[in-house]
Amino acid sequence: MIKEDEINLLYKRFINIDFEEEFEHLPKEVSIKLLDTWKLWYEFSKQEFEILLWKISNNVYTLEELSEVTGTLNLSLRLIKVLNEKRIVKILDNKIIFSKIFKYENYKNSSLSLNIKDKDNIKKYCQFKTTWESSLKRANIIFKNISPNKSIFFLGDDDYTSFALSQYKTLEISVGDIDEELIKILSELCNIECHYFNVKDETCKSLQKRYNAVHCDPIDDGNALNLWINRSNELLKGEKGDLFFLNISVKRLGARIVYLQNFLSSLGFHLKDIIYNLSSYKVDEEPYTNGDKVKKKLSNTGFDEEVFHNIHIKTDMLIFERLVCKPMLFPSQYYEFRRKI
Repeated sequence: MIKEDEINLLYKRFINIDFEEEFEHLPKEVSIKLLDTWKLWYEFSKQEFEILLWKISNNVYTLEELSEVTGTLNLSLRLIKVLNEKRIVKILDNKIIFSKIFKYENYKNSSLSLNIKDKDNIKKYCQFKTTWESSLKRANIIFKNISPNKSIFFLGDDDYTSFALSQYKTLEISVGDIDEELIKILSELCNIECHYFNVKDETCKSLQKRYNAVHCDPIDDGNALNLWINRSNELLKGEKGDLFFLNISVKRLGARIVYLQNFLSSLGFHLKDIIYNLSSYKVDEEPYTNGDKVKKKLSNTGFDEEVFHNIHIKTDMLIFERLVCKPMLFPSQYYEFRRKI
């Protein structure tokens, strides 16, 4: 695995080359004047660069595949140039060959079992856990989107996704939950830092601005979403590259999704990805559902009542990434610029 000081050197070299080549058509004195504007609007953050390296380390073999990750051919060539200078990569028969030091062990948790006694959802805590298979899928997506040695906070975790993610052994993981029994279970299950956490209260100072990523699965009413999002923002470092993994149903949210995106945009986030129907939940475990009433409706519609126990509903995972860490009312420095393809 490549070391932190080596990544720092690669990053500095990359952002210098990126700036120089994008502005090579301008006189040097003009490009220098635009440097601050470039840094504000276009320069890769350290975390963005690390995620870029992480994504290509085990999954890229051709220039086409690399360009899908970087977004442009020119960025791909610049990245190869930087990595080639440090003898981390070479081109052989039009294939990109990475040195062993650059590759990360590809951990898998697909066969991991959750060998603990099942725990009922607690209505007062708004618990409604997803299936274990869904937690494994979530963990795999988080693993692919966060570079190693970063930190993530699970804001509530009755689904044990933190445990599923811990098997990859690449991240610093913390969990905050109001359910003290759940905290005890997670603490005994694996080496995860656990905290008592009530989303109605402001995040304690020791946890504020500490994490590179936050994951949560809130009840999707307006008050709850507001609390979860604000607590998540308090936990995040407030830097470019912060990641927010939010599990909600876009369909059930309806037009409110626009206001959710607008609010997160005001905090500097953009919607990076949506994985639809990722997580499954058994309807008969939803703490707010009147099972007898639903069974009666099923029966009146022509279904067997027992169908109720086999029905699942789905939620989507929305991945937001912070691109602006200091939102401003009016940009005082701006230069309209289009990257070279």
